Amino acid sequence: MAAFAMVNRITSLIMQPPMGIGAALTSIVGQNIGANQFDRVMEAFKKSTIIVLSLSIVGTGFLIWKDKGIIDFFMRSKDDMEVINQGITFLRYISVSMPFMGMFSIFQGLFQGSGHTKYSMAMAIGRLWFIRIPMILVFKHLMKIGPEGIWFSMSFSNFLICVYGYIIYRKGKWKKKVIREEY
Repeated sequence: MAAFAMVNRITSLIMQPPMGIGAALTSIVGQNIGANQFDRVMEAFKKSTIIVLSLSIVGTGFLIWKDKGIIDFFMRSKDDMEVINQGITFLRYISVSMPFMGMFSIFQGLFQGSGHTKYSMAMAIGRLWFIRIPMILVFKHLMKIGPEGIWFSMSFSNFLICVYGYIIYRKGKWKKKVIREEY
């Protein structure tokens, strides 16, 4: 738990800009879909993707390059080697999935902005309840893999949910205007 909390603090520093870009994309997409400006929606999506992937890849490289130093900087008790080792292992696993976490934010912004919140909800719920938790349980109970199974599950769930988001994006169903009935 200590390693998890420490690494989450570290990764949240790098993931704040991509999450903010994803949130801003929501408004840009909504406004431009409302104005029938799909070319601007696509331009905003592409630019957001480039910025987020660039930030995430640079952040990933830095975290992997300086993993021990970063853990040491954020570590309160320097004598608990198990927490330090687990923190380094988790940081390496989660760093590799940071570009996917960034894309998760971008897909969320696109789907929410287009009014197709069911896709956002499916991604958010699916990532945790249908991918991550079952994988953790399989690794723990069937394969007898300890904390590394948790770290791998967290990273791999980010990848799989981005594959789902990309499929929905490519199908283009999110481009259809949502018609709301007024009561």
